[in-house]
Amino acid sequence: MKIIVICGQKVWPRFGSSSIVLFFLFAGMVNATATSSNLPPEAIAQIEKQRDAMKALDISYVQTVMIGDKKYLSKNSAIFDGNLFMVTNGVTEFSFDGENGWVGHAQSPKNKLKRLTKISLHSSDPALTYPYWNLAYFDAAGIYAPVFMSEVAEFASLEPLALRYLDESDPTSVEKEGENLRVTFYVADRYLVNASKVDEEYIRKQIFNGVNPDQFAKREFAGFKRMRAMVPKRKVSMLLDSTRGFSVTEREDWTAAGQRICKVKTENWKLYESAGVWLPGRCVIEFFTTPTSFAEFADKPLQTTTLELDSAEFGRRNAEFVLGNTSAYKAGGTEVIDRGRPETVASGYTALTMQTVSADGSKLRVSALSAADNMAQVRRRRILVISALLASLVILPAVFIFRIKRKRVSPA
Repeated sequence: MKIIVICGQKVWPRFGSSSIVLFFLFAGMVNATATSSNLPPEAIAQIEKQRDAMKALDISYVQTVMIGDKKYLSKNSAIFDGNLFMVTNGVTEFSFDGENGWVGHAQSPKNKLKRLTKISLHSSDPALTYPYWNLAYFDAAGIYAPVFMSEVAEFASLEPLALRYLDESDPTSVEKEGENLRVTFYVADRYLVNASKVDEEYIRKQIFNGVNPDQFAKREFAGFKRMRAMVPKRKVSMLLDSTRGFSVTEREDWTAAGQRICKVKTENWKLYESAGVWLPGRCVIEFFTTPTSFAEFADKPLQTTTLELDSAEFGRRNAEFVLGNTSAYKAGGTEVIDRGRPETVASGYTALTMQTVSADGSKLRVSALSAADNMAQVRRRRILVISALLASLVILPAVFIFRIKRKRVSPA
């Protein structure tokens, strides 16, 4: 996931002593002008009702990303049952079974390799902070769900973002806009917090792996370093609609330095009566910075993500949250990497256990493999391919010239 970041480029401004005094005076004035630092009891009651109904949810949606004139389409689904969940975009899958995370790459026309990685929640494996899975609809609809393995340990179930931010924010301001509420939170930026937990050397080795082009690797690592230098906070403004159970109908985010990150608009709302929960049928996110880097900020959107809800069902489902038990990964040829009991090797990488599913789906061929060995294998394959290409460039012309010479000297 590689690491996916929706945040700004600049860090919190450096203040002199007089600026610090003015800053805290201004912060106090902002807090004093707010009508209240708490949501009204009726709003809390409605939002808590939604939280209780969200504990089990099966949802699917279509995501369309526009960057300039380029369009990227994906179909996504997610099943949540308490703290257990599985998400997929049709090619990559992630699930959590209560003890382990599973990252799967299913076979597709473009990717013939099926690979499954198991990550233990209780290990000190640096990979705990590395995986990222996209749940853009949930975020746009104002629903909290984990997107990093490092967030899974404390995750109990889905919940409204407003309720979660109310506990985290310092300070919180609430103002009335007609019958609705405008709430402003100052909360931890999950992407920056995760970046601060990532082992820098681990990321460096992942990026400079001998496979990524050097220029690309330098750009990615520079972005990672910028991310770690930022203040891990963001300002979030939400409009809570009183006619829809105080759901989030509008939202805008800024970095700690005051740079606008994104703006969210929702429409086509529907009440799911069995659960008493409102969900938007369509969400549009305008990003004013690139979601995967910190290269620039703009006054106009640099990227637009549209999310259209296909279906949503509340209540428990008979779902399998151990990807290793699903038929897709029991097929012959699937590579299973077990990071459940990693061991440190001399190179500083994490040792892995590689298993290959046999043709009958029952027997496994087991071998020890370190990440360093894996990279070495990739490099050897590249060298072999390049050597073969160079050899063909030399041998084929030589054969051609040899045949021409034979024709010239052959008797008439």
